[in-house]
Amino acid sequence: MNSSVQAVIHDPRTRDDFIRLNSIERPAAITRWASEGDHNDDEFGCMFWRVLSEEWSGFDKIDRRVFEEMFNRFQPSWRPPETGFYQALPARFVAYRGADAREHSQGLGFSWTLSRQVARSFARGHRGMPNDQPTLFAAILNSRDVALALNDRKEMEVVLFQAPLQFRTISW
Repeated sequence: MNSSVQAVIHDPRTRDDFIRLNSIERPAAITRWASEGDHNDDEFGCMFWRVLSEEWSGFDKIDRRVFEEMFNRFQPSWRPPETGFYQALPARFVAYRGADAREHSQGLGFSWTLSRQVARSFARGHRGMPNDQPTLFAAILNSRDVALALNDRKEMEVVLFQAPLQFRTISW
């Protein structure tokens, strides 16, 4: 593994650099870091998923194309998250996403929630970024499509390896 990449994880000052970035800058910094790593190195791939799970809740406006590429690149190193929330996911479940209606035409994102109430709040906007056309979406998902299961902010969030192709708009 590239020693400069190892330093990103093991040097707390460098790790703090991610935290100092705002929620829009942080995703790009993580993908720059990940692009330096050896995607054939299982240890680095596992590190990617660990760092991503620690930083994901602080991301906004990610580049879906870049993250889908990263998810594909590091999927062979993925291990099921060792969280009670992930372990409790049924094989198939309904998830919700709140977003601007215009997002539908661009393809929906990776982050979904098991809570319709949480999705409603995201439909209105998030972190001072309001949505002009708040919309709720629902999809039936499979647990094997979940890369991360996060509940650190009590949002019951599932992050998918790729955005779902089948979903529907639902009423409030």
